[in-house]
Amino acid sequence: MGSLNSILNIAVSGLQTALSTAASALNTAYNGQYIFAGDATNTQPFNASSLSDQTATPDVSTTPLSTPLTSAQSTQLQTLETQFNTALTSANAVSAQNGVIQSQVANITSVNLGQVETNITLAQNALQASADVFTTLQSSSLFNLLNSSSS
Repeated sequence: MGSLNSILNIAVSGLQTALSTAASALNTAYNGQYIFAGDATNTQPFNASSLSDQTATPDVSTTPLSTPLTSAQSTQLQTLETQFNTALTSANAVSAQNGVIQSQVANITSVNLGQVETNITLAQNALQASADVFTTLQSSSLFNLLNSSSS
């Protein structure tokens, strides 16, 4: 049993060393201000010096949520919930639309280039044939047709 206690003591000692190292890092200051203190840069952010300091139950009796919400606070939270739900619905709609667009882009980028070239060539040939027919009809007139019949 003595060896188990010595192992536990070594483990606790190692944890204490790790806590001290972490506390030192968390309490790093630059130009006299603690860099991990959030808005309270003049206040040391980590005050525990031993493992036993970490086992204390925090006092929650003075937190902002220790008293019931007022009617105004409740109304405000309900309004915010509605706004968040509207924003979530809008985000989901945009996400769905984005998915549709990505699908369309995937269809565009996966086209058969040989088929596209063939379709363009067929369309050009049809346009040229239409232009030839138009030119032929434009140069012919009823006068020319009647003149050639009477000869």
